[in-house]
Amino acid sequence: MIIALREQYSAQHELLTAYTPGHSNAKPVLAERECILGASPTLAMADIAFGKGTAVLLVAAQLYSLNEYTNATVKMTGQQARECAENIVADPFYIDIKADELAWFFAKLKAGHYGHLYNAVDTLHVTAALHEFKSELITKRRRYFEQSESEQREAERREHDRTYLRPAEARAWLEQYRARHNGNNQ
Repeated sequence: MIIALREQYSAQHELLTAYTPGHSNAKPVLAERECILGASPTLAMADIAFGKGTAVLLVAAQLYSLNEYTNATVKMTGQQARECAENIVADPFYIDIKADELAWFFAKLKAGHYGHLYNAVDTLHVTAALHEFKSELITKRRRYFEQSESEQREAERREHDRTYLRPAEARAWLEQYRARHNGNNQ
């Protein structure tokens, strides 16, 4: 997985550019199913593939974008955004969040799905919203993976049914085979 990530993004800045909102080369925010079932890198994988601190930069880019997006009069300072990003990445509860899921969370946060940012971009509001999002994400992941497994089992069952020789068909085939070979042996 790490090798594939390094092949997809040859350098850290390419990964960061792909997930920096507003950048001309940024990926669009994907729909729920694609975020959850997709193969974007987790925060942990980003750090492993491109060095410690990459995950912090991914989160910080989203925080800076949130800061600029809002009309709040009180915004996070660069230091607060960086520290908030570091705290998020340091928490094992969040390290398995994928880059696409993170972008999806911030899009939902900007859209007001986790309450309003009343005149201030507050780090505690962001982390509380992320905690709520992650709890929802766990449930959604389970549902999508169960659905995906069910679809896979159904496809396997259909393939089995298509290729399986039923007992009646097997007996008929065996009788035809014996009739041909018994006729040849006499």
